[in-house]
Amino acid sequence: MRTSCSSRLLHFLTILLTRRMTMTSEIKLKDQTVRFKQQLFFDGRVKGGFKAIEKCHKTAGFHDAKSMFMVGQSGVGKSTIAKGYSDAFPQIDRGEYTEMEVIYCRLPSDTSLKGLLQYLLKATGCTAATAALSKANSLRAFRSQRNSPFHR
Repeated sequence: MRTSCSSRLLHFLTILLTRRMTMTSEIKLKDQTVRFKQQLFFDGRVKGGFKAIEKCHKTAGFHDAKSMFMVGQSGVGKSTIAKGYSDAFPQIDRGEYTEMEVIYCRLPSDTSLKGLLQYLLKATGCTAATAALSKANSLRAFRSQRNSPFHR
């Protein structure tokens, strides 16, 4: 899979998929994933990875929802697949709230659990919660420093 070819296909695919947003959710998901697979995937291993993402997405909202991690060597297309999948489901403004079916969040390799939460909040556009979390972390760090036996 070539990166430049993939990015051009992804752009074309995003344009195609946004036209199909009036269908019901399940039919929409099936139609979008079929088009996505037809445009981007040439390798059998990549098709397996895409099917795994699709399977996880179909279980969203259920008690036994599935999740997964994508791992692999640098440059094999993990980010391209994830970003492309999230682009297939753009945000829908519902007036009082914004519906986000899929969120793509790029993380550094050394991200902590708190960092993961901050990146997810930032990806959803929740700036007030992100600021509150940062302020709480700063306050917690200050208090732990003040109570430290080395503090004078």
